[in-house]
Amino acid sequence: HAARLVAAYGQAVHDDAGGLTHTFPSVEQLADIDPIHLAVPKARQRTLTTLVSAMADGSVTLDAGCDWVRAREQLMSLPGIG
Repeated sequence: HAARLVAAYGQAVHDDAGGLTHTFPSVEQLADIDPIHLAVPKARQRTLTTLVSAMADGSVTLDAGCDWVRAREQLMSLPGIG
């Protein structure tokens, strides 16, 4: 699924070594994706769109510097994650 998202919505990059072709889509880019294009059941589509919305509005923080205990609490509060 991640590879399809990257191919469809990631930004192309030039990598002389040839290992990197695209960046992963940003939260803002993911927020614009119509869930119908996600090749998962509707319940998982809802979970993913809820997660992306929560990341976009700052109620869930998942980055290199985040507090893992807090991130887990934030994730567990979302419907469909458990």
